[in-house]
Amino acid sequence: MSQLAKSGDRETLSKRIWGFDWSAELPWDLDGIAVEAARFSDGLAFVEAHYASIFGPLADGSRFLSDAMTPAKQRFGEEMDVVAFRDGSRMVGVWMAHPSDWSSYYVRSSAFLDAYRDRRIMTRFLQRCYAPLQRAGVERLEAECSPANMPVMKLLTREGWVITATTNSERWGAVLRLSKFLRQDAEAVFLRQFCGLRNGSATREVGEGPNPGMSQ
Repeated sequence: MSQLAKSGDRETLSKRIWGFDWSAELPWDLDGIAVEAARFSDGLAFVEAHYASIFGPLADGSRFLSDAMTPAKQRFGEEMDVVAFRDGSRMVGVWMAHPSDWSSYYVRSSAFLDAYRDRRIMTRFLQRCYAPLQRAGVERLEAECSPANMPVMKLLTREGWVITATTNSERWGAVLRLSKFLRQDAEAVFLRQFCGLRNGSATREVGEGPNPGMSQ
């Protein structure tokens, strides 16, 4: 497992804002896959080795603007939370996230190698991560996804994530913003204001299934 406490490592934004440190929660075992706290360099190596085959060419210039690695980008990456999924010594998946404000946790990127996508590893990871994040003060998780990425859309909506926005950018194109509310009264307000549901319709425990009226 990566040791994050070595001298010279940058303190993550989650640690500074919430006092939350993945290395204090992990490792977990999910269906024989070790889930470990990792460094940005681990996540970056996985991205460089596998993202082109998972998502298509990332820097061919044919669709969207590709960001070069800059000192600012490197510093930002070193303050993100990085979780590695390993099968033995092989890294087979990654999760990279960071606070976007004092109560919101943004999942910037996550991916698995093809051979591991049907093992529900991410589903199990999500179900386990809600409680420690909630205890740390996180009120919602947020992620963005192409509307054409049906496997991820189904995974998140089954986990109770709701579509809360659409965004367009020169880097990612048109994507949907999905949110997982860890604070029930905030979720109830969102559903009442934007989904036409009455107070109480969204009452459920954290980690339970999808919200009323959501497609399965």
